[in-house]
Amino acid sequence: MKNGRKQLVFDLASSASLGFENFFVSESNNLAAQGIKKWKFWTNRKLILLGPKASGKSHLANSWALESDAVLVSSRDLLSRDFIDLGKNKALIIENIDEMLGRVIDQQNSIEEALFHLFNSLSQSSCYLLITATLPVKSWSLRIPDLISRLKSCEKIELMPPDDRLLMAVMLKQFEDKQISASPELIAFASKRIRRTFESVRKFVTMIDELTLREKREVTIPVATFVLDELDEIEKDTKF
Repeated sequence: MKNGRKQLVFDLASSASLGFENFFVSESNNLAAQGIKKWKFWTNRKLILLGPKASGKSHLANSWALESDAVLVSSRDLLSRDFIDLGKNKALIIENIDEMLGRVIDQQNSIEEALFHLFNSLSQSSCYLLITATLPVKSWSLRIPDLISRLKSCEKIELMPPDDRLLMAVMLKQFEDKQISASPELIAFASKRIRRTFESVRKFVTMIDELTLREKREVTIPVATFVLDELDEIEKDTKF
């Protein structure tokens, strides 16, 4: 039974509640949320959404995909699909484009050329395009000047570092997504001690999840303290 429960928890771990109604809006992400929701008014029907890991880019992108009927474009799609065919969709999403470009160095030129041709194709269609990235365009090490120019002309919105309300809301949501019950007191306690980054919150919740599954323990403030101390050691020499 224990193994069955553990398997069930792992099966549910990545099941997140998507949709704009499940995206917690605060001062630090309100501009981005409103910009995504007003997608029909994007300049040239294109937008680049910037933000650190675990900041909510994927949530906003997937929420937009549900509303716009967007199709996710992978690096394989870029290298093998017909661009005119892609442009026939109502909307497209390219997620984490900076990671895509850096993942396979020997294919970067091919991916850049494909992106350039995709932009040219979309200029002749009514298809919308959402691109997400962690770093700004100037950090993508692009080599094709015309592609750089097209990307720079895109409207851009950035998810800012979390304020207090957002940090606690993100932590609570990540606990809920992993089917973990965490008290308001524990959330408040952890939010005061943890580094103020979305990535730190993600690591903290993941470490709590692994510990409680492994040792069959409840999520308590002493457990949170232990995990926060371990996380602090891991991040001590990390520069953000």
